[in-house]
Amino acid sequence: MFKVIKSEVQHYKAICNLASSKWKNENAVDLGGVRCTFWSLGDSLRPGGMVNSFVVAAFCYHLFIRHNGHPDISKRHYFFANIADNLLKHPTEANDEVIGRAFRLSSKARPLPHCNMLFFPTFYENHWFLFVVDIKDSKFVFLDSYYSKDDKYQEHVRDRMIMSFQVQWDRYVNVDMKFDEYGVVYPDIPRQPHDNHFDSGIYTMMGLEHWTSPRSLLSTIFQPSDIPTIRIKIANQLMFLPRNSGMKNLVLTYFDEDI
Repeated sequence: MFKVIKSEVQHYKAICNLASSKWKNENAVDLGGVRCTFWSLGDSLRPGGMVNSFVVAAFCYHLFIRHNGHPDISKRHYFFANIADNLLKHPTEANDEVIGRAFRLSSKARPLPHCNMLFFPTFYENHWFLFVVDIKDSKFVFLDSYYSKDDKYQEHVRDRMIMSFQVQWDRYVNVDMKFDEYGVVYPDIPRQPHDNHFDSGIYTMMGLEHWTSPRSLLSTIFQPSDIPTIRIKIANQLMFLPRNSGMKNLVLTYFDEDI
């Protein structure tokens, strides 16, 4: 599934090199309200790079704008990482304006109670994981490629995020979904090696794209050995989105010119 061709490898090398060039602050991806620079894209997706929130936001938007991605079709909403940042705070400390705006704008595309899944990519203590509110199956799902449900890390984020989500839902959506009856699920997913502390963002983006239900088997889609190739694929995907008005030409001509 994750085979790359020569041109994709060349484009990937160009993107990684442009991250430390004089063009590093130019927009590699510009999708209107969602942008990331060559530094963000290349430094995040280079071998061993820790993905930053701008790249995850661009990836979420890519999932939203693809042909079957609109919530009226997919019944999925993808929230940017700043929403999870606020769900990790006590509700009295969260930015109400940020959360309220996100919930209201999302509901314009499709009312949140009528969705099957809400996705919250989360970056906490230098690690990415995915929190999913699975409305269809009445589950709170945590996709974490490194920590297990019994690790203190997950014990902390799980308790905080579930509580905060319910408070914010009651505040801005105010539809009784019986969240108190939801189960908590930690599915069996591909795992990072224990000495790997930088690939969690790639696993999280794979979860965003491919997780469909508690019966999903991500291990049939990718393995840890695929991660280097997936980095190349994602870089090319985002760079060459039809709606991207970023500086694609810098990538296409990188090896033709002295940049």
